[in-house]
Amino acid sequence: MNAIWAFVHHPFADRFGWIILHSLWQGALIGAGFGLLRLALQNQSAQARYLSGCVCLVLMLGTPLLTLFMSPGPMRESNADFSAVFTTSSSLAAEPPALHPTASDENLLLWAVQSAANFFGRLAPLLTAAWLLGVTFSSCKLLRSFWWVQTIGKRDTDAVDENLLERLDHLRRRLLISRPVRLLKSALVEVPTVVGWLRPVILLPATSLAGLTPGQLDAILAHELAHVRRFDYVINILQSLIETLMFYHPVVWWISRSIREEREHCCDDLVVRVCGNRVDYARALATLEGLRDEMPQLAFAASGGSLLNRVRRLLGATRPEESMSARQFGGLALIGIGLLFIVLGVYLNLATPMYRAITRIKVDRDTSAQLGTENGKVTLTVGDPYFGQTVVEVIRSEAILSSVVNNLGLLDEWGKRYNFPASTRAARIMHLLREKLSVRSVPNSILFEISCLSEKPEEATKIANAVAEAYRNHRYEAGEEQSHRGIASLEERWKEQEAKVQAAQANVDHLRQKLGINDPLASAESPAMLMTAETLRRLEASRIELEAQFIQQETLLKTLRSMPREKIVYSLPTASPDPVLTSLLEQKTLAEQALIVRQKDFGSEHPDVVKTRSQLEDIKAKINDQVDGILLGLDSRVSALREQLKKLKYEVEMAKANDIDFAQKSRPYFDAKRQLENAERFSQVLAMKVASEKIEAALPKSTSVEIMDLADVPLRPVYPNRAQAAALILFGILLDFSGLRMIKAKPRFAPILQPA
Repeated sequence: MNAIWAFVHHPFADRFGWIILHSLWQGALIGAGFGLLRLALQNQSAQARYLSGCVCLVLMLGTPLLTLFMSPGPMRESNADFSAVFTTSSSLAAEPPALHPTASDENLLLWAVQSAANFFGRLAPLLTAAWLLGVTFSSCKLLRSFWWVQTIGKRDTDAVDENLLERLDHLRRRLLISRPVRLLKSALVEVPTVVGWLRPVILLPATSLAGLTPGQLDAILAHELAHVRRFDYVINILQSLIETLMFYHPVVWWISRSIREEREHCCDDLVVRVCGNRVDYARALATLEGLRDEMPQLAFAASGGSLLNRVRRLLGATRPEESMSARQFGGLALIGIGLLFIVLGVYLNLATPMYRAITRIKVDRDTSAQLGTENGKVTLTVGDPYFGQTVVEVIRSEAILSSVVNNLGLLDEWGKRYNFPASTRAARIMHLLREKLSVRSVPNSILFEISCLSEKPEEATKIANAVAEAYRNHRYEAGEEQSHRGIASLEERWKEQEAKVQAAQANVDHLRQKLGINDPLASAESPAMLMTAETLRRLEASRIELEAQFIQQETLLKTLRSMPREKIVYSLPTASPDPVLTSLLEQKTLAEQALIVRQKDFGSEHPDVVKTRSQLEDIKAKINDQVDGILLGLDSRVSALREQLKKLKYEVEMAKANDIDFAQKSRPYFDAKRQLENAERFSQVLAMKVASEKIEAALPKSTSVEIMDLADVPLRPVYPNRAQAAALILFGILLDFSGLRMIKAKPRFAPILQPA
């Protein structure tokens, strides 16, 4: 088994396989020329057609030999040279990478040529092995035929009558045959047969040929002697050798069959010239047809060839050669179509199996919003409408694929495998990787499928997963880089702001010293109000409060004075509560109640009544005095509040004047201080933003690309389709079988002659 495997991979097997491939189209051209010659020589002699067939058959063997000697040794294939693909004997010293035709590929012809070269390069060594097996089988058949010819010439033979020998010698002299020809009876043949070349022997069947007249027997013997005279045995041996060596070519069998038919026609013409009786000879052939059996390949029987054609030809009847020619061409067409289907099927079977590995990733969309106007209308676009196509193109970009090439070491591995030159290795590997990759978005989702097609399932899996990881790392690194750039920009902006803060602080200090402003909070972290402003605020608040009290008391006093005396007494406890007045009012109420009770009991003149009335009057007098005192107190309070309010208003006015003077004087300082405070606040905001961004960058966060399904090693190839290839081969075999049957089919005509 190892020896066979070593032979298949030997350079000579590759070279000889290409010779076989070349012989197919060379033989087809020779077959086309032979067909044209047959049509041109249709009305010429059988000898001319016979010679044309022999020449074409020799050319069928000569062209492969010429190709073998003229073709150079093993050469490396050039993808760009069409002739180099089909003229070198060994075209696959290093298998080139498979190209895949795409809509963007401008060199489809180059792809077709290279694909054909790859296929035939893989097929060539196998053709050599198949040719050896076929030649071995055909040689066994040829040796068996040779052994059988030798056997029937020596075994079970007997001498014939002297009369037959004399007639044979007479015919031999008429045919100008100088060599001796023996005539024997044989129990192994059923019809007259000639075997041998140096010492030819004509074998007659042991059974009597009673159905033949002497003239017919002479014609049959003359036919066998014609084979001897024409040296057909030697030509037949060479013909059998060519059939053995080129058994695979249908044109060889077609030409060889035509040669055998024309050979019989030539012998028939010679018999007619010698014997002269066409009808007797035709009747003899018809008689022998019933006795004919399958003869060895190297023997000649008088009944060989197409009997019906020979009889029609002898009798001058209309020959069915035109219909036979059309049938043969139709059969050849079927054989050609069948061979094409077989080659396509074999191509699919021998094509390198391609495995597809698929990785699924999830890519989060950007949520950026864009505002635009079109035709006077405002439109809001959320997200990128070309997001999916952008992701596909980014995955297929050099930025992603270059990292895949480096991570998997494809530069060295593929460079050695495909024998890429160092100058263009990186570019060609990148192009090959793009051809192997396919990226598509899953409809109605944010999922993407990354698939890789390769002749190695493990390689397809590694590449698909590596591309997904490379894209995920690319997005992660891009986000990290963007974050670091943002932090660096913020830090730079913060440094610039700190410089502005220091400059503002220096300006504030300079103005404070220049203007002599005593600002104890100048160095405080948070801003504070000035003392004059605080004093003014307190004074203003006190004025407002005092003014409200003054208005309240003045209004109360005016209201009480405008009321009658009796209502004032009862209004004061509510308007200006006084415990003494309240107590006196309670005593008055009790005295009035006691007076009413005693007047009912004792009368108005009773001493107790008089006494109670006197107490009541005294209480009323005290109440009037107390009311006058309260009103006087309210009046004094109003006067005091009025004076206090005037003084406070003066102080407020003075404070405002002082504050205005101070503000005019210290305005530059406080403006500078306000700018300093704003700069410090902005610097603090920047510092907090920088700290926030650093913390966010340090925290682990989810990436925008997530690998959902890693690719598994594919178990079955997606290409080629073995069932389809087997169907093509089977269909091609059926067409070839039908074509061969059409070529070998005998015309179905009614017999012209019956044996007498």
